[in-house]
Amino acid sequence: MAFLSNKIGDNLLKVRQSSEEAFMAAAYHPLFGVKLCLSFIVNEVPLPPQPGAKKPKKLALTSKQISAKYQVLHKMLLGLEFGKDQLSQAAGYSVKGLTHTSNDVRDPAYDCMGELYRQMGEKKLSQFYDGLRQ
Repeated sequence: MAFLSNKIGDNLLKVRQSSEEAFMAAAYHPLFGVKLCLSFIVNEVPLPPQPGAKKPKKLALTSKQISAKYQVLHKMLLGLEFGKDQLSQAAGYSVKGLTHTSNDVRDPAYDCMGELYRQMGEKKLSQFYDGLRQ
């Protein structure tokens, strides 16, 4: 799952689409489910470089990869049932995306916040974004 979640947002279209489809299929499958898939989306640590690699990759996700993770999270929020803990975890991660410097990341994070607002309500969601600048 870690490898699959790091391929979300890949530069190659075929790899990106396949990984998103496989990730969503895993989220719908009872063996994996929302909890496991959400934990891999929220985790922003890329895989360590493979042994024997010529040039080690940088150990940070690109804006494109982060944006794609928010898009997958939005799809999950639209189609799957989230428990209270998962909604809280998704809300915390979405608020983190609202403060990102790239607009490409903020837009899907706003989409996630809109869906979370619909599911949680203003009162419960407001505890996550208190302290954000207006």
